[in-house]
Amino acid sequence: MTLWGAYEHHYRLSFMKRIVGQWAIFSALYGLGFHFVSLEWTFLNLSGSLGVWTYPMTILWMMTMSNILYPMRRIDGLLCGYVGIVAFFMAMLSFYEGQAM
Repeated sequence: MTLWGAYEHHYRLSFMKRIVGQWAIFSALYGLGFHFVSLEWTFLNLSGSLGVWTYPMTILWMMTMSNILYPMRRIDGLLCGYVGIVAFFMAMLSFYEGQAM
């Protein structure tokens, strides 16, 4: 994904080409086993399998998370620090929940 970001930035790709490239990369990651199988909201006491929604929900989440940060790319250091802090707390949460890889 980092190489794709450098490529799209260097060649100033249009929005549609950027989205198609991201979809291809995330689909490859899905094929490698990076996907959601079930969803659990402990604070609402809800859980369940995604079934046929596994692929769309995984791709939607990955694309949303990568594009939600896109407007901050011009602010030096802010994006890196923000992503680092979020990644740290998500890792701590997954470790606490017993789902650390």
